[in-house]
Amino acid sequence: MVLYAPPLILGRRAPVLIGTPTKATQNAGGSPTLALPTGWAVGDLLMCLCTIANGTNGTSMTAPTGWSTLYNMVPGGNLRRAGCFYKVADGSEVSMRPTSGNASEWSLIGLAIRGVREIPEVSAMVAATTAAPDPAAVSPSWGNKRAMFIAAVHTLHNSAVPVSALPAGYGNLTMCNNTGTAKGTVSFGNRIARTASEDPAAFTMVSSAVCVPATIALR
Repeated sequence: MVLYAPPLILGRRAPVLIGTPTKATQNAGGSPTLALPTGWAVGDLLMCLCTIANGTNGTSMTAPTGWSTLYNMVPGGNLRRAGCFYKVADGSEVSMRPTSGNASEWSLIGLAIRGVREIPEVSAMVAATTAAPDPAAVSPSWGNKRAMFIAAVHTLHNSAVPVSALPAGYGNLTMCNNTGTAKGTVSFGNRIARTASEDPAAFTMVSSAVCVPATIALR
């Protein structure tokens, strides 16, 4: 399936990252509101990376109204949810607003990405306690073509800067670290590559923590 994009965007060689707002909330109820990235435009792919952490079992996570779910998993323990939602901007958007079944600590990163023409794809995801979360490989359905790859990690962590280094070859480190009780975080970096299978190296954390890494492919 091909996403909508204006003709000028279709001519780009690879997607372009436009903006990355972040927001952390403590016990904000079920619906935190994250501002849209600065500079977004109709036809851009909007994405929201979300971590929910708290001490209450059974916390749910739901995509913003009208958005699609790339992944929404239950890692275990106080790392209640790791999710990614996306939507092609049509001009009706006013914010990014996922929902939860109860008051939660949220860590959110929004992205606006220009020039995406295919449905986003994601690697397998496995939770582990580690200081070197290693995103699994993703082999996009479009094959050996130039694309943007995002290495993301959802985690619980007490450090103010939990990720000390991105996987080799990745840049634009962006983190949202919640300083509440459960201390959930989400971080990512990205790179452009032409490859039929992208297998990032590991993140480097300042110490071991429960982590869920992922590799996202965008073209």
